[in-house]
Amino acid sequence: MLNKVLILLITLVVFAGSASALGIANLDFGDVEQGETYTETIILVNSPQDFDNHFVIEVEGTIKEWITVSPVEFDLARGSNQPILVTLAVPADAALGDVHATITAVGKKTAPSAGETTDGAVVGYAVATRSNVLANVVKPGATAAIEINNVEIPENIQPGDVVKFTISAKNVGNVPATATFSVLISRSKGKQVITSIPIVPTEFELGAEKTVKLYWDTHGESEGVYTAVVSVTPSSGGKDVRIKTASFPAINIKLGRTEGSQSVYIAIAGVVIAAVAVVALALFVRRRKRKKL
Repeated sequence: MLNKVLILLITLVVFAGSASALGIANLDFGDVEQGETYTETIILVNSPQDFDNHFVIEVEGTIKEWITVSPVEFDLARGSNQPILVTLAVPADAALGDVHATITAVGKKTAPSAGETTDGAVVGYAVATRSNVLANVVKPGATAAIEINNVEIPENIQPGDVVKFTISAKNVGNVPATATFSVLISRSKGKQVITSIPIVPTEFELGAEKTVKLYWDTHGESEGVYTAVVSVTPSSGGKDVRIKTASFPAINIKLGRTEGSQSVYIAIAGVVIAAVAVVALALFVRRRKRKKL
């Protein structure tokens, strides 16, 4: 249950040389869960330059059935303000996503004309001020979570190359989220951190799947085996939203000819040399036989 006091003054019109100032603030509930009820307080302000007035509160919009206000009708003297309790009851089967409504305070008053007192008023007018009500419906137990499904990198990477990490990810939470990805590059099995590569935050709607790319410039790095850990941290602008971070299993990156690859090359070279020697020996034996004949 939430309770806020929001105040905003809005200048309206001028009648008979008197300034009428009436104001009410917009109301943002943020993330609201299905089946839950929330309350906020907004304040209707009537400036000292205005007139005594009788107000009626009206609610309109696609979710007006979810909203109740108290009081609905009241008198408000000039220079005074009136707190209005707004209750938002979200149905258990409410559709997920952004919703909105408006709360309007409507007052009718007869204003005095120039040179007259309030008893001799001759000019009638209506005043009104509006509050926009906003909310984002989420599932119970709101959680911002992005899952990394796969990470691809090129093969045969040489020093000086720019390594592209292609990351496939999905929003597996129950609220829209902003995902911040990073790649941590290290050597010696994570003991020596070389660099951390961030990326501009990416927006993920509910259930969205996206591909993002990160780049590692290997200029100046020596040959060897590096370890890359790709991680993601989601965020949400809502209230009381749980955050779940995630990372992909560490990836080994061979930069240039590693000791292992050199051993393979040496082994292959040995096999080739041995084969050539065998062929040469066979030819030599064959020639010797022909000469004897």
